[in-house]
Amino acid sequence: RPADIIVASTPLEKAHMNWFYKANPGKIKVIPCGVDTRLFRPLPSLVSRGFLGIKKKKIILFVGRLDPIKGIDCLFEAVAILINKMQYSRAELALYVLGGLSDQNGQGKDAGYFNLQERIKAMKLEDVVIIKGAQRQEILPYYYSSADVCVLPSFYESFGLVSLEAMACGTPMVASRVGGLPFVIEDGETGFLVPVRDANRLAEKIALLLSNGGLKREFGVRAIKKAGSYDWVHVTKRMAGIYNSLIAKSLLCGIQK
Repeated sequence: RPADIIVASTPLEKAHMNWFYKANPGKIKVIPCGVDTRLFRPLPSLVSRGFLGIKKKKIILFVGRLDPIKGIDCLFEAVAILINKMQYSRAELALYVLGGLSDQNGQGKDAGYFNLQERIKAMKLEDVVIIKGAQRQEILPYYYSSADVCVLPSFYESFGLVSLEAMACGTPMVASRVGGLPFVIEDGETGFLVPVRDANRLAEKIALLLSNGGLKREFGVRAIKKAGSYDWVHVTKRMAGIYNSLIAKSLLCGIQK
């Protein structure tokens, strides 16, 4: 309550601050999260796949902590639908899962890792799902650039920074229509938004991008442009503007006193 300015990352977050905490909306400024477009940039897909040792042709990517709220079970169900109902070849399709804790070899070994392995085995997806654990920031652009589609099936996301990183690399998104994601992903332009917990719709939209190279490229071009507006250069200028306005106000109050 005594703050001069409160910063929210999306209009929805601003509304939540007002609804749940009775924060003064006049004090809340919306400034989104930013992305380093010098690091997160498009890389040649074949080069990236060669660097990472990826052999399969159709690549789905999930990046995020190993937490139930991220909806990874729903993604596993969607992948099973792709294989069992849409006849995608196990030999060609792979889902790479990045996130969670990691050991020296980069393989996640926390409790979430073992729970995922049990789930994968139960769904008979051992030959399709590849868990790589947490990865260094400088490695992530290679994964984003290798993927045909990045999927964020979360039950909630306040902003969804992963979507911004993927888009900056020219990778189209398929994500849940929740939280801040609709403010980052333009449905039908830079990716697809689907109802939360809907594995069938998730599989349907993933399949569209896996099977339509032209659509994937169109989405990718627009995604890069969209992500460019979130470059840290633009975001930090807006944040600096807030600090400058507060400094000017403080100085003016001092002069008046």
